[in-house]
Amino acid sequence: MTKKSVQLALILATLALASACTKKSEAPAPEASPAAAAAAAPAADPNAKADVELNIGSKGDEMAFDVTELTVKAGQMVKLTFKNNTKSSGMQHNWVLVKAGSETEVANAGMQASEANNWVAEGPNVIAHTALAKNPGDTVSVVFKAPEAGSYPYICTFPGHSVVMKGVLKVQ
Repeated sequence: MTKKSVQLALILATLALASACTKKSEAPAPEASPAAAAAAAPAADPNAKADVELNIGSKGDEMAFDVTELTVKAGQMVKLTFKNNTKSSGMQHNWVLVKAGSETEVANAGMQASEANNWVAEGPNVIAHTALAKNPGDTVSVVFKAPEAGSYPYICTFPGHSVVMKGVLKVQ
């Protein structure tokens, strides 16, 4: 990634964040029932037994994943561990698996969710996600059941990162 493309991505992220922070909601969002919230949330125990373990990280100080394609089998319990490989203290990342075609919607909703929620808004388009890896060297994990066969995008939903920080989980 060139210096100009990083600068452009940061400018776009700043504009998007400013827009999200100043946007007024027409009506309050309906609250999900506890059962619906539990069904939409990824597995809470990062140490749960998994059939397959995947490791991924950020690509140095770039806004990029070091692996842009992962493969698992449908129905497998997957443990994904994400490592923040940046040297810059302000560069934070997460890993969010989403339904195809929902990347922009999930990223925009994440900006509204705030850092307190790891820049992730739980919902039907979020299949699984890690917590936010805030510091250089931080690792975070999530255990989830692989969805049905298909290709599922993964993104970083830290504001502005999803434009360039993405990959695909192929489920066979």
